[in-house]
Amino acid sequence: MVNLLADLAAALESGGIDIPPDGFLTTEQHAAAAGLSVSQAGKVIRAGVIAGKVERRNFRVRNGSRVVPIPHYRVTL
Repeated sequence: MVNLLADLAAALESGGIDIPPDGFLTTEQHAAAAGLSVSQAGKVIRAGVIAGKVERRNFRVRNGSRVVPIPHYRVTL
C-alpha cells in the first residue's frame, strides 16, 4: 500500500508537465538572450508572431507548486 501511494503521488506530481523542445523559449529567456527588457522583447515577439516569423505554443510547466500553461516562442526565419 505504501508503494502504491508513493507511485500515485509521483505520477500526479509529474503528470501534465510538458518539456519544451529545443528552440522554444519564454519571453523572459528571449529578453535575457537579446539583452532587452522583457516588455521590449514582448513587443518584438508579438510583431514576429503577427508577421508569421515566430511560432507560439503553450507548454505546461511547474511554477512553484502549480502546473500552469506558459507561452513559449521559437523564431522560424
